Amino acid sequence: MVGSAAGVAGVAVAVVATAVQARPGSNTSPKVTAELGAGQLAQDGVLCVEFASGKTDVMTLPKPGNAKTGMNETPGKEDMHGLDYTPVNAIFARNRGRAPATISRCQYVSGLGGVGFRFEPQPATSPRGDHLPKRLGPGEDAVLLNDWVTMRAFRNRVLRDYEVDVAAFEAVLTLGDGTEVAISPPLQVRADMTEEELNIFKGGGYRRV
Repeated sequence: MVGSAAGVAGVAVAVVATAVQARPGSNTSPKVTAELGAGQLAQDGVLCVEFASGKTDVMTLPKPGNAKTGMNETPGKEDMHGLDYTPVNAIFARNRGRAPATISRCQYVSGLGGVGFRFEPQPATSPRGDHLPKRLGPGEDAVLLNDWVTMRAFRNRVLRDYEVDVAAFEAVLTLGDGTEVAISPPLQVRADMTEEELNIFKGGGYRRV
């Protein structure tokens, strides 16, 4: 089941670690890294995620507001059968520095021919995982999930509005001090939905910023 995650999502996603470098002379600045994977999320919180490198991971995520399950705690194979999975984009962030850091925003950015388009997932698109803003102490992690089906519909509407067939969207995390952590390479997306398919989705939980 894990091996089908990237195929279901329909996007090529690469493992990326983009660090926020410490200021000269400072040993206590936050250093946040992030990587993006294509995942499948079950209703009970089981997340199967796959990266372009071929690395896979399975974990159980609590509902927002509940105590977080340990990142190394994974369900047994017997717990993964018969589950209804939903495709998601999964962003894993970690503070590798010696000072606390806050992830304040997650956005997807595209040039779209020079117009500088940005959109931001809303909390409703992440039934599991962490909600923003999220404070990370040294060595702490965050898992951000974005529903891929409604994101695909939103992006298709954007491409139609701007009359383009193909565009690149890059995931970007914004820290509390305004520093941006870009997760690249960008997602290459294509206008691949009919008007009838788009009419099924209203709003979709993604907001232009």
